[in-house]
Amino acid sequence: MPSSARDPQRAKRTGQLLLALILCLILSGACADEAYELGIDAFNRGDYEAAVTHFLASRPEPADSAALYYNLGASYYKLARYPEAREAFLKVVTDPAIAALAYYNLALVEARLNHSDQVAAWLQRTIESTDNPKLRALALDLLERYSADRETDRALLSAAIRSTASPWSGFVVGETGYDSNVILRSDNQTLVTSDQDDFFFDAFAYLRRKLRSDDAIDMSLEGSAYVIKYRDLEGYDIDSLQLGGIVEKDIAGWAASGRTHLVYSFLGGEEFTLEPRLSLNASRWLETGRSRLRLRYEVSRINDLDPLYSYLSGWRHRTDARMSWLRGNRRLQLMYQFEANYREELAAPRFISYSPVRNSLRFEAEGPVGRLLQASFELRYCRSHYLNPNELTDGSLLTRDDDQFNAIARLTHGFPGGNEVSFEYRRTANRSNIDDYDYTQYTAMLGLLLSF
Repeated sequence: MPSSARDPQRAKRTGQLLLALILCLILSGACADEAYELGIDAFNRGDYEAAVTHFLASRPEPADSAALYYNLGASYYKLARYPEAREAFLKVVTDPAIAALAYYNLALVEARLNHSDQVAAWLQRTIESTDNPKLRALALDLLERYSADRETDRALLSAAIRSTASPWSGFVVGETGYDSNVILRSDNQTLVTSDQDDFFFDAFAYLRRKLRSDDAIDMSLEGSAYVIKYRDLEGYDIDSLQLGGIVEKDIAGWAASGRTHLVYSFLGGEEFTLEPRLSLNASRWLETGRSRLRLRYEVSRINDLDPLYSYLSGWRHRTDARMSWLRGNRRLQLMYQFEANYREELAAPRFISYSPVRNSLRFEAEGPVGRLLQASFELRYCRSHYLNPNELTDGSLLTRDDDQFNAIARLTHGFPGGNEVSFEYRRTANRSNIDDYDYTQYTAMLGLLLSF
């Protein structure tokens, strides 16, 4: 039988295990080639001259030489020493695991040297050799933009390469884990807290089909499916399907897109909600390769498919702004989101409001831990104020205010082709002026991502 969610010892031990694992990896990394590690540190600080000096002094194992020459090439590139960067990247192409990435960087080098024929050739080899959809998309995008100011045969080559690339892309994620306090949610609305723990399995699949891609506009269809199943508890399993389309276009330096979707959700195998959704997005580099701004607006109309949940019907508006800063392979993100809900509300047996106005802040830091893992840590804070007062059991009225805090730690190991395995631990604490909505939750999960 599940134990009480108020006993956090199991989840705390899991969090301590994750912290110990991160510390062990950091300590083990200190035993690696010291000159190489000093080179990595110098590169991440932006001291590329020092990075070159340390990398040249490094004596890696043969299996690690490709990574050394890749970082040496990147340092030379930052110093505008392009012929030396080319020589370094040419020593990387013998390693099948990162050859495609080396081809892409060789294209960047040749572009700086104004060798237009070599640029196209290296980009073509990148597209033909990689099974990573993200790298293929980068190569195609660079070739299209680079060809815009070149002769006609560049455009013809771009079209020929695009025709060989598969229009299909996507990924599948599977996770299994432990939840200290299973909660029934509709989107981010908490409906019921079980005060019981359980083990779970969830899966998410995403598929995209590109319909059109040219200098004028990109159009795609996309769909996703999500399921979560609990081992013992009943009535908390959620399934959802999402179908829609995307239109993308560059406008005055902004990467703009519009998305429209239909989200169909099931609770315990029965119809739950149907939600048409429209979103508008725009992003741009403020400093190329170093800082990026993203703006988004989304509107949804939630329709209940089960009369028991008619109080969820209504409108939801969200708008957010996110700033990202990149330094080498480290990243910082800061996001603010505003959300307004206008729902039907629950009138009987007591009036309860389900129309919160939310202000949220999110901070995330991500970077490497040793040579094998990527670590991230995220903090979230959300302040919710409900539009209408709740009727309490004693007949009095009180407007609900919540403060929610989230902390998330994640370790990820990536594989060639964009696949990865991850371990995640998260803690949620919700504090409300109405005691019934106070809760704490811990989750720990192991996941696998496969991209195609």
